[in-house]
Amino acid sequence: DNTEALEPHMLFNDTGIYELIAVLTHKGMFADSGHYVAYVRNGNQDNWLQYDDKSVNPCNFEDVKKLSGKGGGDWHTAYLCLYRTKHFHVDNPKPDEKMDTQ
Repeated sequence: DNTEALEPHMLFNDTGIYELIAVLTHKGMFADSGHYVAYVRNGNQDNWLQYDDKSVNPCNFEDVKKLSGKGGGDWHTAYLCLYRTKHFHVDNPKPDEKMDTQ
């Protein structure tokens, strides 16, 4: 059970919004053959890295969006997508300020 190592705020998504952080692709007709490539977001930055066997190359999100294409034997198709919670930081109101709840 790894939940003991997590901070309590990491166990739920209070925004309901997620962001894409990685895509594993497959090119080929069958799952037990073909070629797999991973596209991973580089930290909190907007640039991405393409992991293809032993090579790692920079790419951009436009390249990643093309993975939702035709599929089949000649195209890399998104096979597994990984997301994380998107947090928004809001300054706490001063104690003497009332929040409008309407």
